[in-house]
Amino acid sequence: MAMLCTQSACGTREALGAAIEVVAERRQPALSNVVPMPVTRFPSISTYASLNEIAVPASDRDWEFEASHLDMAHGAAHFVGVKSRKPSVRFIKYRLLETMPVGTEHDTLRTLCERSGLPGETAYLHYADDTRIEESGRSQVIRGWPSGTATAESDSRIQIFMWDRWRYVVNPSSPCAKRYLAERSVNDVATQSNGLRFDGIFIDEATVADRLTGPLPKSVAGGRIAEYGNRTRDAITAESLYTRDLRQLYREVKMAMASGREAGILYPNTASYVTPGAVALALATDGVLTEFLSVEGQPYGGRGEEVLWDFARDVDNAGKIFIFTQGTAKPPIELGYGASSYRSAQERHDMYSLTSYWMARRSPRTFYAMAPRWQPLASFWVKAQEADLGRPMGEPHVWKEDLGTGDEIGQSYRVFRRDFERAIVVFRSRVDWNERNFRSYAAKTPPLPLGGCYELLAADGSHGPPITTVQLALAEGAALMRCSTPSPR
Repeated sequence: MAMLCTQSACGTREALGAAIEVVAERRQPALSNVVPMPVTRFPSISTYASLNEIAVPASDRDWEFEASHLDMAHGAAHFVGVKSRKPSVRFIKYRLLETMPVGTEHDTLRTLCERSGLPGETAYLHYADDTRIEESGRSQVIRGWPSGTATAESDSRIQIFMWDRWRYVVNPSSPCAKRYLAERSVNDVATQSNGLRFDGIFIDEATVADRLTGPLPKSVAGGRIAEYGNRTRDAITAESLYTRDLRQLYREVKMAMASGREAGILYPNTASYVTPGAVALALATDGVLTEFLSVEGQPYGGRGEEVLWDFARDVDNAGKIFIFTQGTAKPPIELGYGASSYRSAQERHDMYSLTSYWMARRSPRTFYAMAPRWQPLASFWVKAQEADLGRPMGEPHVWKEDLGTGDEIGQSYRVFRRDFERAIVVFRSRVDWNERNFRSYAAKTPPLPLGGCYELLAADGSHGPPITTVQLALAEGAALMRCSTPSPR
């Protein structure tokens, strides 16, 4: 359930750094391990795909393409086809951790609780009083226990409607729920299918920020939660009680997986949140998969795309996985968005996210995922991902800036640059969101001298003619290869 990052919800560089320090101090020794550096197929990128939103290959050629171009992926329908061809692809199993579907798994969970000397209902959250909830346009009354009209405690389990079904909300502080979810996760990566096994687990619908309610539904009457001292949803989120317990749940599942029969990695979906809460989840697990992250029109607390580079750096510096995602498959259609330096608006859009990724990447633990398009991967693959930029020669920095006269229509501009052995990456980020500086995606900077001979890297991997200056429109990035650098074959 992706949430867009709002200006008020997005963290500053200082806040993210502070979160790293605070959470690091609280980490348990068993979590101090870092994720081993992955081996990648291409020199300047670690590739990832959410294959559950990409067409299942219909030919051996398409299967071979997927298997030979990905370093890590999730999507059960592709598992055997990819993993049997390339066992080195790290394949991740999709799971939910904070909720369970109504009607499944409960007998197993109840039995485990009872064997631990605990009532089976301790695994779930319950309403203490009769509660009417409204969720996804649906409404129902859940009878409360013990202060309501429920005749059994199981009737008072909190439910949320997610996608196409109602789901029970797990009690994250329940010892038997934590044990069950930990053992299930260990089994997920230890169990073989067709002689193959998963390398880890991806947790969707993760609760990220302290002030978010996660899977706790909105109540219009009642709403007192028994396991939290009869507090309401708003009260326990205001005190961060629920997210505190959830992070401990993730931490204990991660610890079990790290010491299981077959060690596996665990990471949640933090969507497009750039907050201390997202950093905290990364540190409690093995990293994060983002969603809808790199988008031309996405506000990040009044800053531009550079806040994402700080986020990725903090996670990578902690030795964790960061999956940097292209936000949308299609380019913007407003404010004159066009081809600019490229041959089409689509090419410009694809290179925008890819160049932003190169600004963010610190090690092979930082992966890049193109936005899925419900087509075979080969049909929309951007070959520029295979280019060899060489080692980074420094950090992204403000290279050219004009907050006065600005570009050709007076918009302020700020251009970042990062040097590599064989290329430079330049990126025009947004300065702010006021009307003066956010009027047109078409207006370009003056020609900016590059200090040498370079060639624009196109999405298909080819190089443009030699240039010594570059002009960038608002929200445009470019990888400029040193002249005579070979293009990817």
